[in-house]
Amino acid sequence: MKTTLSTGTLLLALAGGLALATDARADTSPPAQPAADAAPAGAPLSLTEAVRTTLRLHPAIQNANAELRQRKAEVDVARGPFDPLLKAVVSHTHDEAPLLPGERVDPAERSVITDTTDLSVGAAMTTTWGTSIEPSIGLSRVHQRSSVPIPGLLSDPAQRAH
Repeated sequence: MKTTLSTGTLLLALAGGLALATDARADTSPPAQPAADAAPAGAPLSLTEAVRTTLRLHPAIQNANAELRQRKAEVDVARGPFDPLLKAVVSHTHDEAPLLPGERVDPAERSVITDTTDLSVGAAMTTTWGTSIEPSIGLSRVHQRSSVPIPGLLSDPAQRAH
């Protein structure tokens, strides 16, 4: 005569085993020794050890645990675009623009030199509704001067926040 267990009976047995395993984990006793050290071959296992071994080695439980880890990783990937980002940008530009003869203040002047340095810091976050929030603050320093020093012409750098 063949005996089959229903799914409900199997789940009930696993749930009972999980309860026993949870109680066993709550115990503060040192971890169990490997089966080879604990008892000689052929020695009977306690119910708790049998449940622990089944939970650890059963292929269906191992597959379920692997699938659970995969699903948790997929959730982390799905949350990725909503993680806040910190931004910092530093840049420097050096421009030298030639002057036409009619634009020159001094006949020796050939070009205007502009040095621009920018620093910006901020953050960005996208909400679950798709709204992007990007506060930032920046500072620019612009130093514009002639290629030759011209007496009486100020060439102090200008600074501005943005």
